Amino acid sequence: MSQSTDGGSGTETSNISEILNSLNAIEEKILKLLEIASTTAGELSNVNPQPSSEIALKTLSTEYIALVKEVHQGLKAQVSSIGEYIPYERSSYIAKKELDIARMKGEVILSHFSIIKQILEGDTSMS
Repeated sequence: MSQSTDGGSGTETSNISEILNSLNAIEEKILKLLEIASTTAGELSNVNPQPSSEIALKTLSTEYIALVKEVHQGLKAQVSSIGEYIPYERSSYIAKKELDIARMKGEVILSHFSIIKQILEGDTSMS
């Protein structure tokens, strides 16, 4: 707790920068995956496939699988750092979840009022 704010924030900024750089690299790999998928679809749609098409498809498939593994490993490495993120200030996710929770609490309270009303009506009908 006695850590200086400059040292902590510099490290935090550095970590966030590393995380963002890693995620950008993963994003580039995903774009490459889409490019390979598009090329593969084009190769598969050829009405008269050439012998080189089979070789191209094998090469594309190998490259695609290797990239999928790299993306998976990259995302897997970033999962632990997700908890370190400060929520995006314009994100409405937290507000929506809080509203959902408030709505659920309201439903529970209404159901309790309904039960109380039934008990009170039952008591007055007995008198």
